[in-house]
Amino acid sequence: MSRRVIAHALPWGNVGGTELATLRLAEALRAGGYANRMLVPHLPGAQDVADLMRDHGFPVSRYHQVAPRKANPLPFFANGARLAAGFLRDGVGLVHG
Repeated sequence: MSRRVIAHALPWGNVGGTELATLRLAEALRAGGYANRMLVPHLPGAQDVADLMRDHGFPVSRYHQVAPRKANPLPFFANGARLAAGFLRDGVGLVHG
């Protein structure tokens, strides 16, 4: 049986409570046999978040945050499709975000 993969999409570009709680959750899940991938946004200061996750042994990918716009929703949907394709490629079965 292949290892189950969980992707954790982090919303902010700085280290705070959300990032530390996600790190603790991922560590507990790893102990339970799950593989974890961290998605860190392309935002100022986000390198600190990526470094923290890598230092704890988690693979890190970067993603672009695209705001939905009523006038032109296509970039938002295209970004979602890119993320979904990456999840399928990496065998992600659950996204935590």
